[in-house]
Amino acid sequence: MQMMFTSCAGSSAVRALQGVCRALIVASALLPGTASSQIQSGVSVEIDRSLRFGQFAVLGSGSRSLDPTGSVTDIGLFPIGRRDWQSARFTVRHARAPGVTGPASVVVQIVVTTAPQVVTRMATARIVAFDVTGRGAVQPGEPFEITLTGCASTACTQSIDFGARIEIAGEGDGTTMAFPLSISARVLSE
Repeated sequence: MQMMFTSCAGSSAVRALQGVCRALIVASALLPGTASSQIQSGVSVEIDRSLRFGQFAVLGSGSRSLDPTGSVTDIGLFPIGRRDWQSARFTVRHARAPGVTGPASVVVQIVVTTAPQVVTRMATARIVAFDVTGRGAVQPGEPFEITLTGCASTACTQSIDFGARIEIAGEGDGTTMAFPLSISARVLSE
């Protein structure tokens, strides 16, 4: 018996603080999900590219690590079908207050959270860590900071690529795994 899994972490053009990522295995089709962001303290987060772990089989247990560049390392998993995984990208935007001029650096705190685990009738999976460009491993719910430099215009942005490591246990004929995600941001200093 083999088990198929897939997951994603968002799509562009959806802006809500709480997001849900959904993926569906029907032959090899993947339905993109939604993701999060909300303007808070002049900062917003937009999902540019969804995180997808792809389809694979596991017998017993295994893990898949997807780095920010899109490279995959599997332990105890077997890819199924085409290369359908990808790292995610989100863009942090900061809108400066009216009348503020001159270059500035803005420190923004980012937090990416997810459910502790996803359980289906055939498997249990959990995201162990996110892999963030320039930061390395970040635990779900662990805050990390980015600095937007050279903010001389009314808005400044920075794009961030990230992957994740998932651990899966179970056996079965096939299932769909969906990880609910939330990305929040707040300005720490300007």
